[in-house]
Amino acid sequence: MTTTLVYARNSDSPGAQSSARNIKVSSRLAPQIYLGHISTANATSKAVVVKCAGQLQRDATGRLQGPWKEWQAVRHLRNVSKSHRNVVQVFDTFVQRSHVYVVMEHCARGDLLTDLMATQPESRLAQSHALRIVLHLARGLRFLHDTCNLAHRDVSLENVFVTRDGVYKLGDFGLSTRADTRASGCVGKTQYVAPEVVAEVSYDPVTADVWSLGILLFMLLTGAPLLEFASPVSPE
Repeated sequence: MTTTLVYARNSDSPGAQSSARNIKVSSRLAPQIYLGHISTANATSKAVVVKCAGQLQRDATGRLQGPWKEWQAVRHLRNVSKSHRNVVQVFDTFVQRSHVYVVMEHCARGDLLTDLMATQPESRLAQSHALRIVLHLARGLRFLHDTCNLAHRDVSLENVFVTRDGVYKLGDFGLSTRADTRASGCVGKTQYVAPEVVAEVSYDPVTADVWSLGILLFMLLTGAPLLEFASPVSPE
């Protein structure tokens, strides 16, 4: 499979200057996620990931539905003046035929769950290795919370990505929300969500991210989740 995707850069940013860009899509990494290559200024090719986040639609009141929050989050990340080595970099976003596409950094070793299954015969990591991973992710979360005003809300092994050099990065912002406002609704993977999220009451999404990171550390050290589902009335 090789095809060329042509889009206008900055086409979803009013007032920004648009320019055409081509991506040569070579293979599918997962459903709606593809490996592609773009030309750089020095005539070389750079690997990128292209994600089709879904189709934007409007409800009866005219409000946008579908991947609206993810689109907003990745546009914000793209426009932040500086990137962070522990957050997957967003290069571009665009909309074609009402579908939202995200062009982002390619991490050669894939997601952390897949990487651990391929490289770790034992299900548990040494403490030093686990702490190194979590330190990377804590730095990425701090950047999201403090600099980008974003709470991730889906911190998990599947949403951590690993570069060829062993740098760990947070990615997949489909459930993210503003960090400075209360959130509601039970979102995220059941083994990682905080009790207040399960309770479906108003909660601080930043502290919920910290809970999820703690669960991830527990899983790295033990090879198993702390709980299958956090009870809102449980002392745990």
